[in-house]
Amino acid sequence: MKTASNIFLTLLWVLAIAGACTGAVITVAVVLNAKGAPQQAAGAATGCAAAIVPYVLARSFSEISDMDWG
Repeated sequence: MKTASNIFLTLLWVLAIAGACTGAVITVAVVLNAKGAPQQAAGAATGCAAAIVPYVLARSFSEISDMDWG
């Protein structure tokens, strides 16, 4: 069971890294092509969400798997 848990955690961290890269690309693309401040703000928020949500999931599962339940 520990092996399946490690594979799952590795997959979550890979998704977190991919989310960070995706968030950076989204943020740069929207900020460079925005027509005004509201569009820039919305694009930056979307980019942050693409990076933060996978990280929070990976971090929370890592902490849960490290807990001593006994």
